[in-house]
Amino acid sequence: KRIMILGQVAKPGTFSFLPNMTIIEAISLAGGFTPLAYRNHTTITRMEQGQKSTVEVPVAEISDGKAANVSLRPGEQLPSLAERVAAWRAWYEQDLRKKGA
Repeated sequence: KRIMILGQVAKPGTFSFLPNMTIIEAISLAGGFTPLAYRNHTTITRMEQGQKSTVEVPVAEISDGKAANVSLRPGEQLPSLAERVAAWRAWYEQDLRKKGA
């Protein structure tokens, strides 16, 4: 079982999933965040009932003890900010086309 950790981490890639793995442990496996990372806007992409869903996780707050840690599931992805911006832009352009702009 694997998870993908992408984006602003030192060593992005695919990693072995460990039972009860948390987001903090996963980011540590990937060498931690780079200085450019938005630590409170980390996302997890997971499949739920055959549908992709994305959850935003405040990792900086978790690290500071202000929020609960989040458990991961096999197959999940921690995508990069660039991927999220691309997804938002695609949605925005589709919305503009619907409105005839």
